[in-house]
Amino acid sequence: VYRFLIAIARSPPVAFACDAAVAAVVLMHDYALLTTAGLESVALDALASECGLRASALPAPTARKGESFGSAGGLGILVASRQEPLAACALSAPVLQAALAVVVRCEVEDGDVLAAAVGSVSEERWRSAMRTHAAHAAPLPPSAPSFRIASLRAGQHDFDSRALSSALGAAVSALQPSWRVDLEAPDVCVLALLVNRSLLIGALLPPFSPRKSDPLPMEPRQWLPPGGRG
Repeated sequence: VYRFLIAIARSPPVAFACDAAVAAVVLMHDYALLTTAGLESVALDALASECGLRASALPAPTARKGESFGSAGGLGILVASRQEPLAACALSAPVLQAALAVVVRCEVEDGDVLAAAVGSVSEERWRSAMRTHAAHAAPLPPSAPSFRIASLRAGQHDFDSRALSSALGAAVSALQPSWRVDLEAPDVCVLALLVNRSLLIGALLPPFSPRKSDPLPMEPRQWLPPGGRG
Protein backbone atom coordinates (compact mmCIF):
# COMPACT_ATOMS: atom_id res chain seq x y z
CA VAL A 1 0.00 0.00 0.00
CA TYR A 2 2.77 2.45 0.91
CA ARG A 3 4.60 1.78 -2.37
CA PHE A 4 1.34 2.44 -4.25
CA LEU A 5 0.83 5.77 -2.47
CA ILE A 6 4.41 6.82 -3.10
CA ALA A 7 4.04 5.99 -6.80
CA ILE A 8 0.92 8.19 -7.01
CA ALA A 9 2.66 11.06 -5.22
CA ARG A 10 5.58 10.96 -7.66
CA SER A 11 3.41 10.70 -10.77
CA PRO A 12 2.74 13.95 -12.77
CA PRO A 13 -0.61 15.67 -12.20
CA VAL A 14 -3.42 14.56 -14.48
CA ALA A 15 -5.39 17.24 -16.34
CA PHE A 16 -9.00 16.18 -16.60
CA ALA A 17 -11.02 17.18 -19.65
CA CYS A 18 -13.70 18.88 -17.55
CA ASP A 19 -11.05 21.07 -15.86
CA ALA A 20 -9.67 22.11 -19.24
CA ALA A 21 -13.16 22.96 -20.46
CA VAL A 22 -13.85 25.11 -17.41
CA ALA A 23 -10.49 26.88 -17.78
CA ALA A 24 -11.26 27.64 -21.42
CA VAL A 25 -14.47 29.52 -20.53
CA VAL A 26 -13.55 33.20 -20.32
CA LEU A 27 -16.18 35.86 -19.76
CA MET A 28 -15.93 38.48 -22.47
CA HIS A 29 -17.21 42.02 -22.85
CA ASP A 30 -18.91 42.43 -26.24
CA TYR A 31 -19.29 45.95 -27.64
CA ALA A 32 -21.00 47.52 -30.64
CA LEU A 33 -19.75 51.00 -31.51
CA LEU A 34 -21.94 53.04 -33.85
CA THR A 35 -20.34 55.46 -36.25
CA THR A 36 -21.25 57.19 -39.52
CA ALA A 37 -21.83 54.79 -42.39
CA GLY A 38 -19.08 55.01 -44.97
CA LEU A 39 -16.53 56.25 -42.44
CA GLU A 40 -15.93 52.93 -40.69
CA SER A 41 -12.28 52.74 -41.78
CA VAL A 42 -11.65 56.26 -40.47
CA ALA A 43 -13.24 55.35 -37.15
CA LEU A 44 -11.23 52.12 -36.91
CA ASP A 45 -7.97 53.97 -37.55
CA ALA A 46 -8.83 56.63 -34.97
CA LEU A 47 -9.73 54.08 -32.29
CA ALA A 48 -6.56 52.12 -32.97
CA SER A 49 -4.21 55.12 -32.95
CA GLU A 50 -5.79 57.08 -30.10
CA CYS A 51 -7.02 54.30 -27.79
CA GLY A 52 -5.14 51.19 -28.90
CA LEU A 53 -8.45 49.47 -29.69
CA ARG A 54 -8.59 46.94 -32.47
CA ALA A 55 -12.15 46.49 -33.67
CA SER A 56 -13.76 45.30 -36.88
CA ALA A 57 -16.52 46.72 -39.06
CA LEU A 58 -19.67 44.80 -39.94
CA PRO A 59 -20.62 44.78 -43.62
CA ALA A 60 -23.31 47.26 -44.54
CA PRO A 61 -26.73 45.76 -45.27
CA THR A 62 -27.63 45.53 -48.96
CA ALA A 63 -30.50 47.67 -50.13
CA ARG A 64 -32.75 46.68 -53.00
CA LYS A 65 -33.01 48.98 -56.00
CA GLY A 66 -34.81 52.14 -54.97
CA GLU A 67 -34.83 51.14 -51.30
CA SER A 68 -33.65 53.54 -48.61
CA PHE A 69 -32.78 52.64 -45.04
CA GLY A 70 -33.19 56.17 -43.68
CA SER A 71 -31.57 56.90 -40.34
CA ALA A 72 -30.74 53.23 -39.82
CA GLY A 73 -28.77 53.19 -43.05
CA GLY A 74 -26.68 56.10 -41.87
CA LEU A 75 -25.03 54.01 -39.16
CA GLY A 76 -21.90 51.91 -39.45
CA ILE A 77 -21.31 49.25 -36.81
CA LEU A 78 -17.93 48.41 -35.31
CA VAL A 79 -17.61 45.44 -32.97
CA ALA A 80 -15.03 44.49 -30.36
CA SER A 81 -14.81 41.67 -27.84
CA ARG A 82 -12.42 41.89 -24.90
CA GLN A 83 -11.68 40.24 -21.57
CA GLU A 84 -11.31 43.64 -19.90
CA PRO A 85 -13.78 46.55 -20.16
CA LEU A 86 -13.02 49.19 -22.76
CA ALA A 87 -11.18 52.30 -21.67
CA ALA A 88 -13.20 55.50 -21.34
CA CYS A 89 -11.29 57.11 -24.22
CA ALA A 90 -12.67 54.50 -26.62
CA LEU A 91 -16.29 54.95 -25.57
CA SER A 92 -16.03 58.74 -25.76
CA ALA A 93 -14.13 58.86 -29.08
CA PRO A 94 -15.39 61.71 -31.32
CA VAL A 95 -15.91 59.26 -34.20
CA LEU A 96 -18.72 57.44 -32.36
CA GLN A 97 -22.45 58.13 -32.25
CA ALA A 98 -23.21 55.52 -29.60
CA ALA A 99 -21.61 52.65 -27.67
CA LEU A 100 -23.53 49.53 -26.69
CA ALA A 101 -23.03 46.48 -24.50
CA VAL A 102 -24.22 43.81 -26.92
CA VAL A 103 -27.23 41.70 -25.96
CA VAL A 104 -27.87 40.24 -29.42
CA ARG A 105 -26.09 40.50 -32.77
CA CYS A 106 -27.42 38.10 -35.39
CA GLU A 107 -29.16 37.54 -38.70
CA VAL A 108 -32.83 36.82 -38.09
CA GLU A 109 -34.24 33.94 -40.11
CA ASP A 110 -37.12 34.43 -42.52
CA GLY A 111 -40.60 33.96 -41.12
CA ASP A 112 -41.88 35.68 -38.03
CA VAL A 113 -39.11 38.26 -37.70
CA LEU A 114 -40.64 39.93 -34.66
CA ALA A 115 -40.96 36.68 -32.72
CA ALA A 116 -37.43 35.66 -33.73
CA ALA A 117 -36.03 39.01 -32.61
CA VAL A 118 -37.71 38.76 -29.21
CA GLY A 119 -36.74 35.11 -28.83
CA SER A 120 -33.07 35.96 -29.40
CA VAL A 121 -32.95 37.85 -26.07
CA SER A 122 -31.93 34.97 -23.82
CA GLU A 123 -31.23 35.25 -20.11
CA GLU A 124 -27.57 34.35 -20.65
CA ARG A 125 -27.06 37.08 -23.26
CA TRP A 126 -28.92 39.61 -21.13
CA ARG A 127 -26.80 38.88 -18.04
CA SER A 128 -23.62 39.18 -20.08
CA ALA A 129 -24.64 42.60 -21.42
CA MET A 130 -25.64 43.80 -17.95
CA ARG A 131 -22.22 42.72 -16.65
CA THR A 132 -20.60 44.95 -19.29
CA HIS A 133 -23.06 47.77 -18.58
CA ALA A 134 -22.20 47.61 -14.87
CA ALA A 135 -18.50 47.96 -15.71
CA HIS A 136 -19.14 51.43 -17.15
CA ALA A 137 -22.36 52.88 -15.74
CA ALA A 138 -23.34 54.04 -12.28
CA PRO A 139 -24.76 51.31 -10.01
CA LEU A 140 -28.45 50.66 -10.56
CA PRO A 141 -30.90 51.65 -7.80
CA PRO A 142 -31.36 48.85 -5.26
CA SER A 143 -35.10 48.73 -5.92
CA ALA A 144 -37.13 49.09 -9.12
CA PRO A 145 -34.51 50.22 -11.67
CA SER A 146 -36.01 51.73 -14.81
CA PHE A 147 -35.50 50.94 -18.48
CA ARG A 148 -36.53 52.06 -21.92
CA ILE A 149 -36.45 50.40 -25.34
CA ALA A 150 -35.52 52.56 -28.34
CA SER A 151 -35.85 50.97 -31.78
CA LEU A 152 -34.57 51.97 -35.20
CA ARG A 153 -35.91 49.80 -38.02
CA ALA A 154 -35.49 49.75 -41.79
CA GLY A 155 -36.50 47.32 -44.51
CA GLN A 156 -39.70 45.49 -45.27
CA HIS A 157 -41.38 44.11 -42.15
CA ASP A 158 -45.01 43.56 -41.19
CA PHE A 159 -44.54 45.60 -38.00
CA ASP A 160 -43.25 49.06 -37.12
CA SER A 161 -40.60 50.30 -34.69
CA ARG A 162 -43.18 50.84 -31.95
CA ALA A 163 -44.26 47.19 -32.12
CA LEU A 164 -40.62 46.09 -31.97
CA SER A 165 -40.00 48.25 -28.90
CA SER A 166 -43.13 46.96 -27.20
CA ALA A 167 -42.24 43.31 -27.81
CA LEU A 168 -38.66 43.77 -26.62
CA GLY A 169 -39.91 45.68 -23.58
CA ALA A 170 -42.06 42.67 -22.64
CA ALA A 171 -39.00 40.43 -23.02
CA VAL A 172 -36.91 42.62 -20.70
CA SER A 173 -39.75 42.78 -18.17
CA ALA A 174 -39.86 38.98 -18.15
CA LEU A 175 -36.12 38.88 -17.40
CA GLN A 176 -36.28 41.76 -14.87
CA PRO A 177 -39.76 41.60 -13.26
CA SER A 178 -38.97 44.31 -10.71
CA TRP A 179 -37.89 46.86 -13.33
CA ARG A 180 -40.22 49.65 -14.43
CA VAL A 181 -40.50 51.59 -17.68
CA ASP A 182 -39.27 55.20 -17.82
CA LEU A 183 -39.26 56.86 -21.23
CA GLU A 184 -37.56 60.09 -20.12
CA ALA A 185 -34.71 59.19 -17.75
CA PRO A 186 -34.20 55.42 -17.67
CA ASP A 187 -31.40 53.78 -15.71
CA VAL A 188 -30.86 51.42 -18.65
CA CYS A 189 -31.64 52.29 -22.27
CA VAL A 190 -31.79 49.33 -24.66
CA LEU A 191 -31.27 50.23 -28.31
CA ALA A 192 -32.54 47.87 -31.02
CA LEU A 193 -31.37 48.28 -34.61
CA LEU A 194 -33.08 46.09 -37.22
CA VAL A 195 -32.19 46.51 -40.89
CA ASN A 196 -33.83 43.88 -43.09
CA ARG A 197 -32.77 40.72 -41.22
CA SER A 198 -29.70 42.17 -39.45
CA LEU A 199 -30.46 42.64 -35.75
CA LEU A 200 -28.43 44.43 -33.10
CA ILE A 201 -29.67 44.89 -29.54
CA GLY A 202 -27.53 46.50 -26.87
CA ALA A 203 -27.55 48.49 -23.66
CA LEU A 204 -26.44 52.09 -24.12
CA LEU A 205 -23.17 52.92 -22.38
CA PRO A 206 -21.91 56.23 -20.99
CA PRO A 207 -20.97 58.88 -21.83
CA PHE A 208 -23.97 58.62 -24.18
CA SER A 209 -27.41 59.32 -22.74
CA PRO A 210 -30.88 58.60 -24.18
CA ARG A 211 -33.31 61.19 -25.41
CA LYS A 212 -37.04 60.74 -25.63
CA SER A 213 -37.51 62.31 -29.05
CA ASP A 214 -35.03 60.12 -30.96
CA PRO A 215 -33.91 56.48 -30.79
CA LEU A 216 -30.30 57.57 -31.12
CA PRO A 217 -28.73 59.02 -27.99
CA MET A 218 -27.36 62.44 -27.25
CA GLU A 219 -23.71 62.81 -28.15
CA PRO A 220 -21.66 64.17 -25.24
CA ARG A 221 -19.50 66.34 -27.49
CA GLN A 222 -19.94 69.94 -28.54
CA TRP A 223 -20.06 70.60 -32.25
CA LEU A 224 -18.59 74.04 -31.72
CA PRO A 225 -16.02 75.13 -29.14
CA PRO A 226 -17.30 77.46 -26.38
CA GLY A 227 -17.36 81.11 -27.35
CA GLY A 228 -17.82 80.83 -31.08
CA ARG A 229 -16.80 79.00 -34.22
CA GLY A 230 -13.13 78.80 -33.36
